[in-house]
Amino acid sequence: MVVTAARTCVILPVKAFAQGKTRLRSQLNDQARATLARDMFLSVLHASQGCAQVAATYVVTNGADVAELVHRDDTKYPTAVLRDPRADMTLAALMDWALGEVSQRGATRALILMADLPALEPRDLAALCAALEEHDCVLVPDRRGQSTNALGLRLPFAGQTAFGEPDSFARHRAHMAALDLRARVLVNGRIAHDVDIPDDLMTTPTPLDECHGGVAGKQQGW
Repeated sequence: MVVTAARTCVILPVKAFAQGKTRLRSQLNDQARATLARDMFLSVLHASQGCAQVAATYVVTNGADVAELVHRDDTKYPTAVLRDPRADMTLAALMDWALGEVSQRGATRALILMADLPALEPRDLAALCAALEEHDCVLVPDRRGQSTNALGLRLPFAGQTAFGEPDSFARHRAHMAALDLRARVLVNGRIAHDVDIPDDLMTTPTPLDECHGGVAGKQQGW
């Protein structure tokens, strides 16, 4: 599948559903955690497919169950599965590899989204795409301002991502500044609302939906 030139693709990493959300074990049994991971993934996937500015979605996974669900999902939107090339890859290394893969397939811009954003809407992705019209990258933090829930980049990208680090947002900001990239921070309550720890199950997205320009937690493991 070739992505239309000068348009954006989404990269969506997700582990096999039974392997996800391990920090919720104190609140949810194995089946409930797998179901939650599946439902949140589908919500993000459908938001991506519903955004007119997104040309294609690439699901990056180690799970046969994830791949089967993507192939079974009844949709007319271009969606492809990229299987993890190695089992020992960190999330950052996996995303760096995926950026290279989609770039080789013709993508000129990419949005990396976490798969646990239950409030995400197509308009939020449209805002990320709009930011990439005038900037080299766009970053969205989680509600604690520590992790990176979305990262948009123009391709090809010569740097490295920091996904999986507890302070990935600060690391991404510093790295983009070191590369002298025009960057924008987008603070969006729906994108910021992820579900990683028990406290997240009790919270709802804030109404915050603001943009802040310029570039100067919790663990996001793979």
